[in-house]
Amino acid sequence: MTTENRKLKLVATLLAQYPAGIPRSAVGKATGGLVSPKLLANLAITNKGPVESFLVRNRRVYPVEIFVEWLFENEA
Repeated sequence: MTTENRKLKLVATLLAQYPAGIPRSAVGKATGGLVSPKLLANLAITNKGPVESFLVRNRRVYPVEIFVEWLFENEA
């Protein structure tokens, strides 16, 4: 399976669960524990996290496509 196919499959899966975006508090569950909400908060301070996010009732939310792109760019 190519990287692009993996991205598309992950986007489809996450969009089914989080159609409005992935709340920072749910990132651990959405990634199976690979990325923690605390890590994203720390990366946001240094501008190394996902490039786009928005607030909903004082909670940080990441658009699914942007989050998946960031996740694949930062995989080790």
